[in-house]
Amino acid sequence: MSVWIFELLSPTSNYIHNLATSMPSTDILIAEDNYDDYSALQYIFGSIHLNHISDSTEAYNKALQLKLLVDGASFLVYEDKQAYRPIKLGRIREGDGYFFTVADQITPTRFDVDFSINPVVEKESQSTVAKLIQLARQNEFVLNILLILSQGMDFRNLYQALDECKSFLKGKRKIENIGIDNAKLNRFTHTANNFATIGLLSRHGTLAQQPPANPLSLSESQELITDLIRIILRDYFDLKEFQMEKIILAGNLDDLF
Repeated sequence: MSVWIFELLSPTSNYIHNLATSMPSTDILIAEDNYDDYSALQYIFGSIHLNHISDSTEAYNKALQLKLLVDGASFLVYEDKQAYRPIKLGRIREGDGYFFTVADQITPTRFDVDFSINPVVEKESQSTVAKLIQLARQNEFVLNILLILSQGMDFRNLYQALDECKSFLKGKRKIENIGIDNAKLNRFTHTANNFATIGLLSRHGTLAQQPPANPLSLSESQELITDLIRIILRDYFDLKEFQMEKIILAGNLDDLF
């Protein structure tokens, strides 16, 4: 068994500090890593779901997949979608060894971490991010939503998330009856599909479709799809509350204290 630890290079924000101090390490570890009182504060990333892996390159590329869950949960939880910056991993080490660089890093497009190999000890947590990751381990819909949102909340990714929600609700409930603004939903789909309105941000090229008379802005679209996902998580997964915090970006970790 190996314990793989990764440098967490960014983002530098109060958000990462809060994860390090409040999120249990059930699935993913984010922690402070100080050698002594004189060293600059650093953070590390790790996961029990990598412990069976003996090859550092494989461990690194699986870690890149796992960090997407944190990114996706973060985009979902925080109100200001522009304030969050995806996590960036640095070098890797095994146990208490020295950090070294992995050359063959693969940008993940699919998720194939096997959660069944290394069983976890469930821990109660008030961290919404931790709860979302736990749900993702157990449910494909939540996993897919976090993976989609990990890429950011632009029109195309938001539409993918909408498709995922529709697929989940099929046979359970009509999306029109779930409690969101249906007029806004129609404006969103029209805007997201219309090249003449949002150009390269759209899901399609030019179609035989008139531009929307009243396009839905990106921030309104983010709020709409976020509300839809939260309703599903509340009604079908008993996730009733989301912690909301302001993200303070800092150039120096000392700026956070």
